[in-house]
Order: sequence, then C-alpha cells, then structure tokens
Amino acid sequence: DKPIWATEFGWSNHPNYWWMKPWMRGVTLEEQSEYTVRFLEMMRTEYPYVTVATYYTTRDECIEGIPQPYYHPGNRGLLYIDLAPKPVYDAVAAWINGVPEGDSLSSALTGDPVRANAAPPALHWSCQPCVARALAQQIADTPSRAALLELLYQARDKKLAETPFGQQIIQQYYAHSPELVRLLAVDATLRADMLALLQESAPLLRSWVAGDGEARLDGAWIAEVDGLVRAVAGIASPALRADLLATWDRVNLARYAGQTIAETWAAINR
Repeated sequence: DKPIWATEFGWSNHPNYWWMKPWMRGVTLEEQSEYTVRFLEMMRTEYPYVTVATYYTTRDECIEGIPQPYYHPGNRGLLYIDLAPKPVYDAVAAWINGVPEGDSLSSALTGDPVRANAAPPALHWSCQPCVARALAQQIADTPSRAALLELLYQARDKKLAETPFGQQIIQQYYAHSPELVRLLAVDATLRADMLALLQESAPLLRSWVAGDGEARLDGAWIAEVDGLVRAVAGIASPALRADLLATWDRVNLARYAGQTIAETWAAINR
C-alpha cells in the first residue's frame, strides 16, 4: 500500500553513431516527446500507486553555458540550453492540460514540488548545476537564440545532409565538437565573436533554408568568417586545425563574393 516514486526518467535527443553502446543511444525530438507523454500516461492509468515522477532534466546539459550537442546524456532537457522550450516541454504541458479537472497539476510546469493525491503523478524535474550560472547571460535574448538554433538545425538537416560534402562537414563537426565546446567555454571573446557572426549570418541562412536562396554573399561577411575560422585554427589541436583549414580551403568563399547562396552551394558541390 506504499506509494512509489519514479525518481528519474527521461530521454536524450542526439545523433547515434556506430561506436555507441545501446545505453548511449539517443532519440529524436519527436520520440522524446512521445515517450515522455506515454510514460506519464502509463503511470496515470496503469500504476496509480506511482504518486511522483521526476523528469531528468530541466535543461539540456552544458559546460559553462556551452551546449554538448551529441554527449549521450546531454540533451535530456525539457528546455534547450538557452532556456527556450523544446517540443517535449510543450507535449508535457498539453498532457497536463488534458488531464481531467481535479487531477491537473497547476504548478508542475513552474518546477514546484507537488504531491498529488490522485493520478496523474506529481511531476518534478531536476536541474543541472549550470542552469543558474548561465541564466543571467542568456535569458535576455532567449527567443532570438532559440530561433537561431532552430535555423542551424534546419541548415544541417535540409541542406548539408543532402550532399556528400555537406555530410562530411556534419561528420567533422560531431567528431570535433567536444574540443570546440572546450575552446568556446574558456574563451569569452571567441564565444562572443562566434555568436555575433551566427546572428549576422541568420538572414543568409534563412534565405538558403526556407527561401529562394537569392541572398548574396557579402565580401565583408566572408572576411569575418575567414577571421573566425583562422582564430579557431590558431588555438585548435592539430587534428581539428587540419580538418577546419582543409574544409575552409575547399569552400573558398572569397571566390563567390556577390553570388547568391544557392549559386554558391551548387558550385561548391560540383
């Protein structure tokens, strides 16, 4: 007759690779949402003695505010690293709102610890230590950063993934991302320059991903990209430096100043 608490559950959305053990494998954003709601509904309908469920975790994991996009427990959060809601957050909110009146947990989405006397189980979520540290830095422009992050995902999935060279870029990124995370974590200037360049690049990326691809490459912007690439190469390991400079030399954006992003990508992939 004793109540049972599910002290930790959750799924991490991240890519899978051949070297990953089964327990390291990730799910898609859609699967993360589906599995979480299915778990909660199963607890509510089949295991009424489970009175508390603790979701792990509130926010995607970080090192000093920098995301770990493929680290196997790193993307379990209800929120992205910039505190923008992930699809799983909205799915859980919809599930709570859909529970019959009297069973809903009005304070669950605020993170307040709530004990329910009836199904569904009270929903808690635990918090990574870096949340408070990064919150002050990132909360002011959370919406713009969330939109930028989504734009980068779309560029990866809708454009880079379509060609062999684009797939090579994706593979190199994930191979070197732990080092990139460390470099950005310890160098505030590099981190700020990277974010500023990404924000400046948003209209070009948006045209490439969701528009007609007619936005044109500006010579000054190309020079900024070149400067950032060489700044990273200057402090990178030999392996990262070699891949970064080889890819940058092949891209050679200086040749395409004034051309559209669609023309440029087509020429690079010939």
